Order: sequence, then structure tokens, then C-alpha cells
Amino acid sequence: MPKKKSRGRGKRKKTTSRRTSKRKTSRIGVINKKKLESYANRLYRSQLSRYKKKLQQQLTYSLITFYREERKVKRRPISQSQKEVVSDRYNHKCAICGKPYDKDDFEFHHIDGDRSNTKTNNLVLLCHRCHKKVTTLANAKLKDYKIEIKRKISKSATSQQLFYYRPPRFG
Repeated sequence: MPKKKSRGRGKRKKTTSRRTSKRKTSRIGVINKKKLESYANRLYRSQLSRYKKKLQQQLTYSLITFYREERKVKRRPISQSQKEVVSDRYNHKCAICGKPYDKDDFEFHHIDGDRSNTKTNNLVLLCHRCHKKVTTLANAKLKDYKIEIKRKISKSATSQQLFYYRPPRFG
């Protein structure tokens, strides 16, 4: 007897497999969360130190601080040579997401938050989106710190009034 042909159950032709596990994909625009957190933490720490210094000055009020004028250091513009050095250091890409450099879409972020400090080791090349995320995250952390400090102060003030209050004695 002759063999019958199977309908669709025979051996399939081998096609090229599409393995995506080892395929290299471009990571442009993908945010590196570790870098974002590290830049935000650096900015937060510098903002926090300035805030603590301001509180210290408010608490240690004296005639010297009264007559001394606090002069804000003016923002220094970043020179073209500094911009070139920083953009070369980051290969003309955003330091966080890797987006290619575009003059209109990028900003030079001050790591310590001090606009007068324009040293190249204090500057990072970031796109607008990543720069906004870094500053927003740092400002949110500082705001949380301020709220926590106010909460501790108010708790200590009320606890002193409640627990350490002694009614006056007469006679």
C-alpha cells in the first residue's frame, strides 16, 4: 500500500529564529534610575547644607550678623570652552538617558546646585526632561525634610507644654 500524505503534520522547514535575548537594542531615551538618583541626592545634599546654614544663622542672631550684609554671588555664565569640555566628557549625550546632544534641548546641570560654581567637574550635560526630574526629585526631598523638621519642633513644643507644665504654687 502507498503511504498517505499527512496534512500539515509533516516536518516544517526551519526558519531563521528571532532571538531577542542577545539582540542589542539602543537605549536612547531610557532613564538610568541609579544616575538620576545619584545626581538628585548630590543636589539635595548641597541644598540641605545651605538650608541648615541658613537656619544656623537665624538661630545665632547677633549684632555681627545684623550689620553684616549677606551678598549673593552672581551667576556666572558657562563659557563656550567649558561647554565643549563637558559635552565631550559625556560623548555629546545626556548623562542619564543617553539622548544625543541638541543645543536647543540640553542644559548644563550644576551638581552642587551653586550657579556661581562653573568648574567643569561640577557640570553635567542633561536633556530638559532629565534635568527637570533631577531638580524635582531633589526639591521634593528637601521639602520632606523641612516638613519633618517642623513636625519635630511642633511635637517637642507641645510635649514640653503638656508634660513639663507645673501649675503655679501659691503660698
